[in-house]
Amino acid sequence: MNFTKKILIFLFAALFCLSLVSPGFVNAEGNASFPQATTISMDVGNITITAGSHADEVVTTNSTITITISYGQTITFQSTDRKNFSVDGDFTSKTCTGSLSSVTFTPSAGDNQRTVVTTPQSATCVDTSGSSGGGG
Repeated sequence: MNFTKKILIFLFAALFCLSLVSPGFVNAEGNASFPQATTISMDVGNITITAGSHADEVVTTNSTITITISYGQTITFQSTDRKNFSVDGDFTSKTCTGSLSSVTFTPSAGDNQRTVVTTPQSATCVDTSGSSGGGG
């Protein structure tokens, strides 16, 4: 192999390696990937992990969900029974409507990997959607 071909191969290999470690590169898919909605059976009822959610790790018991998550990942839990989600740690949003409740975890840029615990409660959440129950 001539010297020019060796240099070209080296340059392509170097560019490929740099593309994997460049500052803008985010590996959003962790070990816990949910391409479709996934149901968790818990003491308070069923909780759904929404399709497209990703985290480093999700560990469930009968009463708690422990999430290890990094920047570039998002995971959302929903309850069609409108269970209130108690959260120990940072979260991005909690929502309660007339039909479901949810909590979403999305670390911000620069955040280190973090672990949070959410506990779906037996009580239903308070509707924050702004709709009221009709008039007469």
